[in-house]
Amino acid sequence: RIDCCNNFYTFFLPEISIKIKMNNRFIERINAGYTFNGESIILGAGMHEGECDVNAKIIVQRKKLNSHGLIAGAAASGKTKTQQKIAEALSKEVVHTLMMDIKKDLRSIATVGMPNDKINQQQKKIGVNEHPKAYPTEILSIINEPGAELRTTVFEFGPVLFSKILALNNTQSDNVSLEFIGSGSKRGKKYSS
Repeated sequence: RIDCCNNFYTFFLPEISIKIKMNNRFIERINAGYTFNGESIILGAGMHEGECDVNAKIIVQRKKLNSHGLIAGAAASGKTKTQQKIAEALSKEVVHTLMMDIKKDLRSIATVGMPNDKINQQQKKIGVNEHPKAYPTEILSIINEPGAELRTTVFEFGPVLFSKILALNNTQSDNVSLEFIGSGSKRGKKYSS
């Protein structure tokens, strides 16, 4: 019996199921979208039909990591691992990185991980061979938590960041800027936006 499903033919033989790719369109599309000149960081490999394909590398340009970034996705989709991978790769190049660790699961990059079969299999699937390593990490905290206590004031946030935190519209942001200018002059500090 031969079934055709999403560019694959599956041959059912006694005790053996062999998938043969009819074309490499998936790999070509991934590689076309993730081919860059210059330094890059490998984040993993593309998934197709539930299988990791080592030939479809997911990479990010090193020069694109010089600004703010957002990693979004569903629960258990690999957001934390992606952040860890980026931080580890930048740490190897001695690039300081600031990451928000709300759930306290990024802190694990500060300790040497224990190799296990699941991790070894995953590395084999995506074609990398990395060994557990601890990376230099400094934990800052704005609340009473372990780490270097980071103290700040509303004035030090500034009107732009403060407005973004509060998700204010343009009119509200302008009013906040005026308040910062007014409160700065009362405190003997000059603030200009």
